[in-house]
Amino acid sequence: MRRLLADRPERYATLASDPRSRAREIYAHNGWRQVGASVLPWGPPMDPLVRDLDPKPVR
Repeated sequence: MRRLLADRPERYATLASDPRSRAREIYAHNGWRQVGASVLPWGPPMDPLVRDLDPKPVR
């Protein structure tokens, strides 16, 4: 995932993850933090996660 996010110009990256997923530990270890919760009637609960990216200078 580091390669995927390495050259992004955005200040933050976001994703949604099932809170029951084993991947949540991996996300937390890599700097992702939960910023909310979402429960939709047609699918599993999903938590929005955010990760700070290095700010890029705007020209």
